[in-house]
Amino acid sequence: MINFGSDTRTNPSLTTDLGTSTALRSALDRASDPIPLARSAGVTAAYVATITGTESFDFLRGTSGDDRIFGLGGSDTITATSGNDSIDAGTGFDAVVYGLNTAITLRPAGVIDKGQFGQDTLRFVERIVGQAGFANSVDASSITSGSTAIEVNLGGRFINVGNIPGIGFRGFTIENFVNATGTSNNDTFTGSDGNNLLSGLGGDDFFNATRGNDRIEGGAGFDTIDYRPLNVAITINPTGVINKGSAGQDTLFQVDRIIGAVNQTNTIDALSTPGGASINVQLLNNLLQVRDIPGLGLRNFFAENFRNVNGTQNRDNLDGNNANNVLNGFGGNDGIFGRGGDDVLSGGAGTDFVVGGDGNDVINGTDAAARGRSEIDDLEGGSGNDRFIFGDRSGSFYKFNGVNDVVGVRDFSSGDVIQLGLGETYRTVSRSGGFDLFVVTGGANDLVARVNTTTAVSVPTSNFTIASGQRLGAFIGA
Repeated sequence: MINFGSDTRTNPSLTTDLGTSTALRSALDRASDPIPLARSAGVTAAYVATITGTESFDFLRGTSGDDRIFGLGGSDTITATSGNDSIDAGTGFDAVVYGLNTAITLRPAGVIDKGQFGQDTLRFVERIVGQAGFANSVDASSITSGSTAIEVNLGGRFINVGNIPGIGFRGFTIENFVNATGTSNNDTFTGSDGNNLLSGLGGDDFFNATRGNDRIEGGAGFDTIDYRPLNVAITINPTGVINKGSAGQDTLFQVDRIIGAVNQTNTIDALSTPGGASINVQLLNNLLQVRDIPGLGLRNFFAENFRNVNGTQNRDNLDGNNANNVLNGFGGNDGIFGRGGDDVLSGGAGTDFVVGGDGNDVINGTDAAARGRSEIDDLEGGSGNDRFIFGDRSGSFYKFNGVNDVVGVRDFSSGDVIQLGLGETYRTVSRSGGFDLFVVTGGANDLVARVNTTTAVSVPTSNFTIASGQRLGAFIGA
């Protein structure tokens, strides 16, 4: 036993290293003097040592056996060793430093698992330093209190434990920790710039996103991840992957609410959704619903501050908000609604219903890949000066099967324009309430569009071609 707690000199401090069997004691009023540590007869290097510091700041280190270490007063630094050690740091801001070339796990009641090197029990320790480069973890899963929860910030280097029965609140400084597991209650997690594993378990947990390739496991309860602190655009993929651009990529499990950064172009991308699954997205209501997931059925999510959506190859409902949305239906018979803002809307393959809503929208019932083949699409501009896409620089859409592929416009007005494909000869035929548009091929007319007008519009009265950017009444060249 080494006990300098009874030293009565002014501000004594202590340095011990039982790994070298030498204790060095110093005081402000005298120089340090080495004190050899004698071992009892028959005690080997795995003996149990009791080390007691001073009321000043001490540097303490035990043996490779099972030690008891008492820091007493002052801000002490205790270097961890192998063995099942009991460390009572006493008063002051005290630290235990781990450098055993292994990952450690901080558990409730101050327990530190050191793997093959044993287990420590800490009391009155304010700072725990894991060894850099190892997957050091906080694990609060064994907390059974109905109200105790944690707030852990790996980048900010702290963990707070609230509502501890009989204690209340405790806070710790933690360094070089990369993983954290919460309680069954409402926990808060913030990772670091490294690659973190954060597990919420039960409760309504809140995760603040950080840089790095992180795995976020919400567990039971209504769990939220917030990407606003990163302030980068993110993309949600159907497998629960969040692409953060240069900030990394997260993988989410059982997370119910995803908050994107405000004023960033955040995207829901469901194009690679497997099997017959489809999506119902209502950006104005922050709703993302995935239907007919193989083996799962229906899943509901909340997605906030998102602007753009890529649908599946199946029947989707894509409903925008008041931002400038880009909504792409791709395959399936989709319903697409732009609402407010200047939107770019594309139905893709399938028979689609596309509505621009308010704002100056670009509205396309098909896309450059599908080209309207075997589609009967229905378009509505709404208010604003809208651009309807009937072709591109490669030619006209909807020119393949007569009335079996055609696009309809419900409300064309004088402020709108129709984009026509290049290299074609067109013809219009006026009728009550609007006009029909044909592509003339080999002397035959193939119906491309039926356009209903709400105001008087000008269209050519004879066959015509159109150049890129050329304006002919209601038409403009692609």
